[in-house]
Amino acid sequence: MQQTCKYSVYKQRNPIHPDEPEKFYARLQHERTLGTSDMVNHIRSHGSNFTKGTIKGVLEDLGVCIREALQEGNDVQLANLGIFRSSLSSEGTQLRSEFTADNIKALNVNFELGEDLTNLMEGVIFEETITRKAQAAAKKAAKLGIDVEAILAEATPDTTPETPEPTPEDTPSDGE
Repeated sequence: MQQTCKYSVYKQRNPIHPDEPEKFYARLQHERTLGTSDMVNHIRSHGSNFTKGTIKGVLEDLGVCIREALQEGNDVQLANLGIFRSSLSSEGTQLRSEFTADNIKALNVNFELGEDLTNLMEGVIFEETITRKAQAAAKKAAKLGIDVEAILAEATPDTTPETPEPTPEDTPSDGE
């Protein structure tokens, strides 16, 4: 089944190489955050025989159970979704004898993608859309009765590189 993923094009500097000229990059346009009820309905739409209440209960309990397992130092693999792993952040000490549990500053959660989440490009159609800035400007313009098309044209960056105008040296003359 094909899914559509919307993106906008932004011009920005590469933060790793700030001396390089700006380039155009894609940025995913998140439609919305799906809540538990949305996911319950989505699971049901796949033909699940479980009730909405059962699915909701499992999803809500799952978070608590994963937390408990990670706090106990366990990894949690959920079918082909992936593996939740815990890790520690700590302050180092010069001597082993100086290190105590007080040096541990955070218990972190890491996620290793499973088979269902790898190769997300497969089955996706990418569709370019206007930037969030342009969307906000268009919405504001529409409320004020302003020409939305003009606002969108102004707020949407040109995604084609500029071509310099030809100079007389670049233009062949009739005598050549």
